[in-house]
Amino acid sequence: MADNAVSAPPERPDGLQIEEDRKFQRRFWRIQRLGWGAFAVVLLAALTGLTGSGGPWSEGHLLLAEGELRYPAVARWDARTQWSVTFDRVGSRRQLLLAGDLDHHFVVETIQPQPMQSYLTTDGQLLEFASDGAPPHRVVLTLRAWRPGIARGRVAVNGASADFTTLILP
Repeated sequence: MADNAVSAPPERPDGLQIEEDRKFQRRFWRIQRLGWGAFAVVLLAALTGLTGSGGPWSEGHLLLAEGELRYPAVARWDARTQWSVTFDRVGSRRQLLLAGDLDHHFVVETIQPQPMQSYLTTDGQLLEFASDGAPPHRVVLTLRAWRPGIARGRVAVNGASADFTTLILP
């Protein structure tokens, strides 16, 4: 019969009587600290808006000669986003052109108020709105991202245009 007696580990210089691989333990602690750092970076990215849904860097803002556009700088795949166009100048008709590869990444679900007319041009989709009263006039578009990637587009408000980029995360 084999002797199954357990012997006590030798005593260390610090007085503890435990067996351990100190080199392995130090390596494990380093990896653990790197993991904590990685989680902290992800948390900070989420708080600043780099993952979409709020935060100071989640929204883009374009000032144009005839108005402004607020759009998501970071959007989520298969999630609704709101785009807001404000017309600042006096006029009875407002034109909004959506161009670029927006149609490859987004589907327009609603437009409030509804456009008077909508045209498909060689540049993109041109929407015309009637306006009454003093500006500013606001149009809200609800879009759904149907494909992850980088959407580059151009928007024109009454002829004044600017380019923008939206990152769509899975």
